[in-house]
Amino acid sequence: ESLSVLKEGGEWISIPLETTAEIDLLHFQNGLSTPLASIAELEAGTYTQTRLILSEASPSRLIDFDGVEHLLKVPSGNESGLKINAPIVIETGIERAMVIDFDLRKSIKLTANGNGNNGKYIMKPLLRLVENKLAGSLTAAGVTGDVICVYAVDGVQDEDDGCDNAIASGTVSQSMLNISFIPAGTYNLRVFRSQIVLKDILNVKVKEGASTKIDDI
Repeated sequence: ESLSVLKEGGEWISIPLETTAEIDLLHFQNGLSTPLASIAELEAGTYTQTRLILSEASPSRLIDFDGVEHLLKVPSGNESGLKINAPIVIETGIERAMVIDFDLRKSIKLTANGNGNNGKYIMKPLLRLVENKLAGSLTAAGVTGDVICVYAVDGVQDEDDGCDNAIASGTVSQSMLNISFIPAGTYNLRVFRSQIVLKDILNVKVKEGASTKIDDI
């Protein structure tokens, strides 16, 4: 529906959308992204929040492994919107390319009792805003289904694979792991298998614009 940013001490400023087509978030994995909105000029300064308003005309939905479609409730998605409290500093003459990363594995929950048609899905989006050129990625070979949580070196590590304290997370698919758009820095990883801690991998360095390959996890 719309995307806007909040100027520090000012008002919300709308960023024109580049597409009005429905976006399949599952398609954009392993570093893939799609243009969402852009603006040629934005007043220099700090923008403290980014807000996404979802469309009422095309409600969010989820298709399960059996091909059954479910409405996906997103609280306040088309009202107050989805807000990201991460500052963007705009300087005169310097282009900024930001990526909004959805951690779907952590965002989609099954509420009520039962599952499939007997349950109700809800999405409480966990969004990260990252400047593309300042981020890198992690890749590794692993066992399909393993969950990897990425933590700041001084971060509290989780005891379950919900990865609630992680800055990013991923699941090994087809024996490969790829977690993209991680801000450059040093991180600790925790690997879960069948919901149990398998091992920790410490002091993994992510570099700007580069892919860091980890030994088999």
